[in-house]
Amino acid sequence: MAYLALYRKLRPTRFEDVVGQQHVVTTLQNQLIAGRVAHAYLFVGTRGTGKTTLAKIFARAINCQNLLDGEVCGKCEACQMSQGGVSPNIIEIDAASNNSVDNIRDLRDEIRHAPISGKYKVLIIDEVHMLSTGAFNALLKTLEEPPAHVFFILATTEAHKIPVTILSRCQRFDLKRINQRDMTVALRKYMDGEGIAITDEALSYTAELSDGAMRDALSILDRAATLGNDSSITLEAMRELTGAADEGTAFRLTEALQALDSRACLDIIEEIVMNGRDVTQFIQEYVRHLRDLMIVGSLGERGAQLGYSQDRLGKLAKAARNPERVLHLLTCFVELSAGLRYSGNERISLEVACVRLCSPEIPVLQERVPSVSHGETLRPQAAAPIPAAAPKPQPQGTPQPAAPDDIKAAIKNLNAIADRLKMPAKAMLKNSSAKYTGDNCLTIATDDASLATLERSRAAIKAEIATMFKRDIEVVIVSAKKIAGGQANNKANDTKAACAEVFGENVVDYS
Repeated sequence: MAYLALYRKLRPTRFEDVVGQQHVVTTLQNQLIAGRVAHAYLFVGTRGTGKTTLAKIFARAINCQNLLDGEVCGKCEACQMSQGGVSPNIIEIDAASNNSVDNIRDLRDEIRHAPISGKYKVLIIDEVHMLSTGAFNALLKTLEEPPAHVFFILATTEAHKIPVTILSRCQRFDLKRINQRDMTVALRKYMDGEGIAITDEALSYTAELSDGAMRDALSILDRAATLGNDSSITLEAMRELTGAADEGTAFRLTEALQALDSRACLDIIEEIVMNGRDVTQFIQEYVRHLRDLMIVGSLGERGAQLGYSQDRLGKLAKAARNPERVLHLLTCFVELSAGLRYSGNERISLEVACVRLCSPEIPVLQERVPSVSHGETLRPQAAAPIPAAAPKPQPQGTPQPAAPDDIKAAIKNLNAIADRLKMPAKAMLKNSSAKYTGDNCLTIATDDASLATLERSRAAIKAEIATMFKRDIEVVIVSAKKIAGGQANNKANDTKAACAEVFGENVVDYS
């Protein structure tokens, strides 16, 4: 007999075997017990959550002759025929390949006839969102008022593509992603039943990797089934099978990033690439690793409730000793992961991100994250350094350089330039002041809270000015409060007042 894949062999045939969808199972069973089965159902959920499986079990239960507390008996003629896949009363079609008006018309003609055996015909339409507009219209009237012996069960991953007229005629059930703990318990039961030896860590990793889809988890274990031989399948073997880097690599990268050691980060990335690991997959796994650090750093000892072993919980707690830094790393790598689709080289994108995160010149890192680099502690500075390109402010009374007409226009139209930016840079620029400081340079003074954001948007500001005035103008972002220094009076906390102290009342534009 040909080998049967695990996800097909282990497909549940009874409600009690369905994993992670108890809210749907309970409702369907109660309807069967009360005799209040509706004529049309819609099961919605991501891949591998059990939509088709539940549809088949429910269809079998509708025709079961010895239903017991809403559960199929598995012994009657209807159950035996449906389990063998030859029941004439259960019609299953794939809307992806049968999506035309003619397909639905043929189906409509077929369901008019009474069932050959049993009481009801059940029509299961998988991936129903793939039907054409004409096919939906052909189905509409039959779905609203079907023959008394017909039930419809629709399944889809994209409910938003189904017309509202169809949705309003169905009882909708949303299937959840299967949580890691329930999936791990189910996988252990399956593997023990199949006689496959596998460690708990390997099962947990498989459940995490499947992202809530049981079919994905079983497909991974199907590949791993031949790895064990006489010994158990280990976590290291699963990582080797899936092409993932070992978890120690993630911990080492986190340690290097916290120490601001860019050389160590680049060495780790080189090791990942030379070992043949997929960089995109590593970034996705590293995001999950940082999420674990964030959760453990936030929950502390309560992290054990999330299913972590005590050994792994201890490692995570040690690595998450600086929750603020971990949160910053997670934010940056989530953005990196989202932008990989636009990247021509994933390795370079990862290297650039790590080097930037290790750079002490980045204001958000210098001012907020005390970290260790090469054995020395980088302490937060009392005042952020002035960018090297910032011109030294001239005392009041010193003749100011005459501003070209286009730079005068740029100062006057600062709000118009800000309107072209995205939030929050847009609002921050509108609350800043500008001055011409010579050498084709426009200096923008802002408050400390806005400094880092506007510095990151400096290139965009230059581009908007160049677009508006048809030539390049150098832009420098400075802290109004800090460059005022001793010149500022008791109004130094006011950005506008600080700008006036430095630039002079007659040259600062407040519009």
